[in-house]
Amino acid sequence: GSKQSAGQPRSPCWSCGGMHYSSDCNFKEHVCRDCGKKGHKEGYCSCFSGKPAGKKKYGAKKTKATKVVAVHNVSRGRKYAEVQINNVPVRLQVDSASDITIITDQMWKQIGKPKAGPPSCKAVTASGEPLGLASEFWCDVTIQGVSKRGLCRVAVPGINLFVLGTDWMDNFGLWDVPISSFCSKVCSQPQHSLDVGQLQAKYTDVFTSRMGLCTKTKVKLSLRGNPKPVFRPKRPVAYSMEGAVEEELQRLTNIGVLKPV
Repeated sequence: GSKQSAGQPRSPCWSCGGMHYSSDCNFKEHVCRDCGKKGHKEGYCSCFSGKPAGKKKYGAKKTKATKVVAVHNVSRGRKYAEVQINNVPVRLQVDSASDITIITDQMWKQIGKPKAGPPSCKAVTASGEPLGLASEFWCDVTIQGVSKRGLCRVAVPGINLFVLGTDWMDNFGLWDVPISSFCSKVCSQPQHSLDVGQLQAKYTDVFTSRMGLCTKTKVKLSLRGNPKPVFRPKRPVAYSMEGAVEEELQRLTNIGVLKPV
């Protein structure tokens, strides 16, 4: 077997954490199941560099984590929370299926364009489609009078997404309180109190029970070739129904749907 180094090292082995020299480590040929690299034990990926830490020149490239963001149809009644980001009030859609909190590029400008860096994670929708993130920044967040620091992501311009995700919900302990206590149900379209009676009086032609008639354009049907009219006798109607049929034909004639020939 290989010759063991004499004595005990002053610091643990960076490949496995054992009190021996790295040259004597049993994990030199081991392939890590976490990162797929050879030469260290699981859990020591960031410690292992293939040479002593004092001579390490460049750090290993970090892999961005992938976060899931569920995109819902806002047209149906959704829940929104009143939040302050850096003392600027904003309204975020509460989404317990989203791993992260995201605001639009326009909202980032609204709160004063706080200094932001490149995103530390990638985002995908619930269906697996990539979701563009422009940046992220740390900010002061206030919900229900409680203020904490939170990491906020900014979507690329053109993506209209502003959600309060589970990261902030965990940070503020919102799982332990009724959702109605910190958010309200709103619709995508503003609600207006309309007087239906006034509308019916103003647009009588729209609200009439008569069949509508298009007067803006004329419809022309073009027949193929040189067709000839074909005579078809009327359908036989039971004697007891003749009155109802005649009444309906007269009604359609009166409103211009049918024309006698």
